Amino acid sequence: MAGLTDAKAFAVKSYLTSEERPKFAGLSVSTQPRHNLTAVGAGRKYVDGKPTDTHAVRFYVERKVRESLIPKEHVLPKEIDGVPTDVIQMGRFELCAAFPAPVTARFRPIQPGCSCSFQAPPPDQGMLTASTIGAIVQAGGRSFILSNNHALANANALPAGTPIFHPGLLDEPDLSTDQIAVLTSFVPISATANNVVDCAIAELLDGVKFNPEILPDVGKLSSAAPIAAAEGMTVVKTGRTTSATVGTVVEINGTVPVLYQNVGIVTFDSQIFVQDVNGPFSAGGDSGALVVDQASRAGTGLLFAKTPDGFTACNPLGAVLTALGVTLVT
Repeated sequence: MAGLTDAKAFAVKSYLTSEERPKFAGLSVSTQPRHNLTAVGAGRKYVDGKPTDTHAVRFYVERKVRESLIPKEHVLPKEIDGVPTDVIQMGRFELCAAFPAPVTARFRPIQPGCSCSFQAPPPDQGMLTASTIGAIVQAGGRSFILSNNHALANANALPAGTPIFHPGLLDEPDLSTDQIAVLTSFVPISATANNVVDCAIAELLDGVKFNPEILPDVGKLSSAAPIAAAEGMTVVKTGRTTSATVGTVVEINGTVPVLYQNVGIVTFDSQIFVQDVNGPFSAGGDSGALVVDQASRAGTGLLFAKTPDGFTACNPLGAVLTALGVTLVT
């Protein structure tokens, strides 16, 4: 489907900006594509909320506006080199920064799906954060927790050896007993090149025991091998803030810019978008959660960002594991 691939690449280059957007009042919106367009994808075209057999370039926008109200120069094209387009309201992706949540208890052995965070060195030692342990992974006979770069390394800002705690600092651990790991490595996040993953690992300290099951709500993975996401796939996750939730994969090739406080606007390619089902799939503090295919019980994504309109962005899990050189523990 080279035509669709080329058309999507043209749409990204022509319409999707990596510049920081101006902030508008709550009851206002700019129809300029550089302000309103939040991501570009490729998949089945939707008509009346239902997928069709026609494939299209997808323009994801912060706010969908009736075309008669949009100046002609701001109207997105109906097709690109013969490939149809689709406009979908999704909101703007933001990192899943933490706030109070249910999965904040102290687990021993530790388990994926619960709270973790770094302890920043001075002068930022008072920074209190909390994200999610996505999975237990291994390499070279060593065991690690897997989460996001921004969850364990504060978006490239922290050195190897930084203490990692469970529960996370926002969830009031005992600093004398609750350090579980040290930051080991991360894939750098770049504001000047396209990214695919936001991921990091932290090696478990000697004596820290773990249960690789993703809390009782998701349970044991069927395989250490990840499964590729597919449109329409039903997925589940357990995260620090929203606990166990269910969503539907609606995009597997999304290109999306996301603001990182320490880095700037960061563009990600090949991203998975999950839509809410019967309530929010994710919220602040769920960053780093492992997203699992409900049917096969195999991991498929690593959660890192969300929109207010019910969409969650995930890195493809295969790319995460390959970039870090680790395998899942099941």
